[in-house]
Amino acid sequence: MNACVMNKIQKVEDTFSGTEYEPYLQAFKLDNQLRNLTDKTHECYLERLGYLFSYLQESNTQFSEVERQTIQTYIMSLKGQVSDETINGRIRAYRRFFNFLCEEGLWEQDNPMNGINCNISDPERQI
Repeated sequence: MNACVMNKIQKVEDTFSGTEYEPYLQAFKLDNQLRNLTDKTHECYLERLGYLFSYLQESNTQFSEVERQTIQTYIMSLKGQVSDETINGRIRAYRRFFNFLCEEGLWEQDNPMNGINCNISDPERQI
């Protein structure tokens, strides 16, 4: 892993070390490594999760309370602030993260990403 990627990953890990997010982040990180994802993909996932975790902290939302409406509200807050491509990239990362948590039995609630699709302005990336 190159130094720039390591610095970005370390920044996310340091920011959320000792928080309620850390065990989920560490489990996801290990799974990404086992899946042999590229450094760039791994970096993007963690960086995008960092944005979501920061939003949750700022809105005083406990991680265990995240539901579909929480994600929808967050996505709506991004409109006009970042590009549709950026929003779509975050949606894909969050879908991968919550799908992983559900598959591993680490998330007992309904998957908050169910029914959340990429923005229509990026039709090639509909998932």
